[in-house]
Amino acid sequence: MRRSSAYIITIFFLCYSCSTTTMASLSSDKRDAIQTALFKESYMNVFIAVVEIFHDQGYSIDQADEWLGRINTLWKEERVGLFSKKDIRRRMSIYLERIDTKTTQVRLKCLIQVRGESGWKDAEDDMRVFEAKKLYRRFFSLIKRKVEEHRWMK
Repeated sequence: MRRSSAYIITIFFLCYSCSTTTMASLSSDKRDAIQTALFKESYMNVFIAVVEIFHDQGYSIDQADEWLGRINTLWKEERVGLFSKKDIRRRMSIYLERIDTKTTQVRLKCLIQVRGESGWKDAEDDMRVFEAKKLYRRFFSLIKRKVEEHRWMK
């Protein structure tokens, strides 16, 4: 009985510590692994898919430079939270790099601010790792689907 209680407590603290790890606590290599994905498609097809995905998700494109491989969105405001609602806004910076004729690397960076009593405060480094992984995986999945959709249109 005593052993099973210790085991349960250990598992709880392990899960709790994993759920509270923030992006700021990660090394740059680990952060890059979460924020970067490779697509087996031409650079221009991925570029177009990325622009379409963020537009479809309600982001307005502020700048898009296909030669530099950079796309920036304007701030998108949302109200989030299950029990305690808070106002946040997100802005995405996307960097594309042509690896070869059929491989393109995409790196996403989500800039987040939370509204407080004194205005907007940066919170991107406060994002928990599991939330960041979920956010980036969602966008990479959407990009992958859009790239595959375009492949059928050729």
